[in-house]
Amino acid sequence: MWAIFFERVFSLLRNSGVLSRVQEISEDVAGDHDAFVVDLCLRGQRDSQVLEVFVDTDSGITADECARISRELSYRLDQERLIAGRYNLVVSSPGLDRPLKFRRQYGKNIGRKLKVRYHVGSDVKTLTGKLIRVEEEAITLAASGSMEDITIPFHSIEESKVEIEFRTTRTEGH
Repeated sequence: MWAIFFERVFSLLRNSGVLSRVQEISEDVAGDHDAFVVDLCLRGQRDSQVLEVFVDTDSGITADECARISRELSYRLDQERLIAGRYNLVVSSPGLDRPLKFRRQYGKNIGRKLKVRYHVGSDVKTLTGKLIRVEEEAITLAASGSMEDITIPFHSIEESKVEIEFRTTRTEGH
């Protein structure tokens, strides 16, 4: 039983070094394509691992850009043989369901509805509203149901997600 435990601990330690190097290579490759790495995740067991790399640009990323990054990243990772055994590489945009992690992700979301969890002192608050401004140190939301705009410093934000809005259109006679 202890052997399995220590094997898993050593595997996690090895993977942390591997992930650090994978992060470096991913950032280098993404940067060559005017993109940046939002997140990465290595999951699964040896010979059935999946490496997910989420990339973006300041104006949004296309499937073609993801494919180009994927080809180059795959080549670089294979050259260094960082990941033991077989693995699948998936390079994609972070998608709307993933939290915003970097200040530079906010700019392209101006005008969209955000749900922001942030702290004020020891209290944690959640606010939903339209992102109207992104500054060096803070974002400003037009809060739903409030007459005043709310400014939230980046250092107070715990999590921000874009809220998907569904619009219905009315056709005449219906």
